[in-house]
Amino acid sequence: MLMRHIFAATLVLVLQAPGGTGLDPLGKIHMPIGLPDAVDHTKTFVEGEGNFSPGFGSCGIYFWVWDSARGRLIAPTQDGMSCERGLGPNGLPVPWTEWSSGEVTVRTEVCQVKRGEGQLAAARVELKNLSAQPQSFVVFAALRPLGAAGGPVGALEVVRGALLMDGHPALIGTPEMTGGVSPLDDTGEFCLRGELPKNQSVTSASGECSGALAHEMKVGAGQTASVGFFCPVLAGRRVGGHKWELTKTGTLVDQTSPNPPDGRLVPDLGLEAYRVGRVEDVFAEAGRYWRQALGQAYLQLPDPRWAAAWPAMLAHSALMLNEGAPDSAVINSGASTRDAVLLANLFQKTGRADLAAQAIDFLLAHPFGSPSQPTADCAAQVLWILGEQWSFAKDAAWLARIQPAAAKLAALINYQSTTPGPHWVAQEGLDFGEGLAPDRRRELKPGASQEANPKDPTNWNVAGLRAAAMLAEAGSKKEDASALIKRGDRSAPDLTTVRNTATGKAGDGTGGQKAGLPHSPALALAHQGLLAGNRDAGWQTVENHLSLDSMQGWFLLHEGTPSSPGSWSRVRSAWPHAPENGAPSTFSTSAMPHARPTAEFFHLLRDALLYEDGDRLVLLAGVPPDWLKQDLSWENLPTHFGHCSLSLRWEKGKSFLRLGGPCQPHGGFLLRLADRDIPLSTAETELPF
Repeated sequence: MLMRHIFAATLVLVLQAPGGTGLDPLGKIHMPIGLPDAVDHTKTFVEGEGNFSPGFGSCGIYFWVWDSARGRLIAPTQDGMSCERGLGPNGLPVPWTEWSSGEVTVRTEVCQVKRGEGQLAAARVELKNLSAQPQSFVVFAALRPLGAAGGPVGALEVVRGALLMDGHPALIGTPEMTGGVSPLDDTGEFCLRGELPKNQSVTSASGECSGALAHEMKVGAGQTASVGFFCPVLAGRRVGGHKWELTKTGTLVDQTSPNPPDGRLVPDLGLEAYRVGRVEDVFAEAGRYWRQALGQAYLQLPDPRWAAAWPAMLAHSALMLNEGAPDSAVINSGASTRDAVLLANLFQKTGRADLAAQAIDFLLAHPFGSPSQPTADCAAQVLWILGEQWSFAKDAAWLARIQPAAAKLAALINYQSTTPGPHWVAQEGLDFGEGLAPDRRRELKPGASQEANPKDPTNWNVAGLRAAAMLAEAGSKKEDASALIKRGDRSAPDLTTVRNTATGKAGDGTGGQKAGLPHSPALALAHQGLLAGNRDAGWQTVENHLSLDSMQGWFLLHEGTPSSPGSWSRVRSAWPHAPENGAPSTFSTSAMPHARPTAEFFHLLRDALLYEDGDRLVLLAGVPPDWLKQDLSWENLPTHFGHCSLSLRWEKGKSFLRLGGPCQPHGGFLLRLADRDIPLSTAETELPF
């Protein structure tokens, strides 16, 4: 029976515990899950200790375990507790957290799927008894206003093993579970005594209600047992898209609050409808969805973290898509041209040309991104990613559709490069010049760039114009292509400062980079070094970033510099955020994950395995040297020349490499070593070392 009292010794421990109850969220690491391109507010934030908020601005859900034999509550946020994190099989975005105390190990995991016109989060709690005797436990599933991205809870009621928040199902267990609620956020104090709050229905004008469900389980020696819960995402509430406002300090603030009165209503399917099926079935459904969404690429590498990071980075990036916009971060920030281009290129390299095309459509409608000062390199960046889309997808219908836009972007580059200022552009659309209505004019200031390196947008112009020439030639517009090539060559001062945008080979031989703050410049510099032939720039930089705490298990990268607050100030969370005035000294913690470092890391990792150098495909140029004498393989990695498969076999002191798939680079395959390039054929080749 659920305990209704507490041992005196335990009470002393609780009173001495640092940081109050030790049950509050830590706000150090979080990961959004949900569905790509959904409204951001429907995405669930999961913290590194396993607590989560099913929808932005909803509530906080926590799992705590009462150890009946020892008369104490254990929780992953308590002082001294160590948590491990990971993702579902093959990097699926189904995050789990595991922690141990005494003779029990607790593992929680969360997933999210579509349900009707809404979404449903599911959670699973597994206990493993490490002792040689059967043990009894109580799993508390708690609901609080404070959470990973919580909000006010004005009313809470226990109904047939579920908690209804403001009249709608919010936390659903099995009908036989007991529950209790409180008008204050003090449920944790009850659970610390092995108790539930006494009330079955409460209200709070200030939104302080909290409560919990309890599930008793007896676990045999060395055995495991599990229990599941459902959390409808914002059922019965309203959601709305972002309404970005650029402040005087340069930050983006979202004017859309959680549960906006003018937002779209998320249907409440009803308590019993959500209970149809098992929690295990929901996890299986999430697995099927993400296996399809993450494409056909498969990697088996000596360091499994490299292989796991590939799908994880794709999933994180896909979740940054928000109603057609390739945002720089979920909630914190809208789309910047640079970040959107990097994301689109990631989608291309992972075989998701459809997601890349969606990001490109946004860029053609908003070439300068979300509200921001237009910069001179934006048009060329958009042109370059158009060229990459053609190189990867070879979609003739898509090419015909975007060619007028490509021609207009090339004309915009010519306008800003060859005519005296001021140069006028529109924030939305591709119109420019003196013909723009005064209320649509934004000045394109000379030399302004979204890139810290290169600072001169001329280099991007070269890359963009060459992409435009390629597109024109592919569309049988030979005369346009010839003129664009001449214009691009004439304006080319020094292509070595453009990463892989214009030539596929750049940099100054820079070696491995440490994981400093901000992350993106080091990753970009290492990419230059890799493409210039420095192997250490690839693998050493990848390894250094894989060692970061945020990369453990979940492969999360933040920018490492203050981010815009978005609408974090409007939720109840431990995640640091700025007030909405966005003063630079009070910016929020860096958005996690952030598009730019995520994409920069992925591009470095991918190009360390293989990259295009003109009409050649360069292989294994940035992997650790000892990998060349180990077994490794990959299948279906997209390239400009078709999907590439490779296997490297180490046998009796010799390495044998075999290539497969439809990949056919015109200039052939090259194995790049420190002192030479080795041409390869598709037949199995014995490597000379």
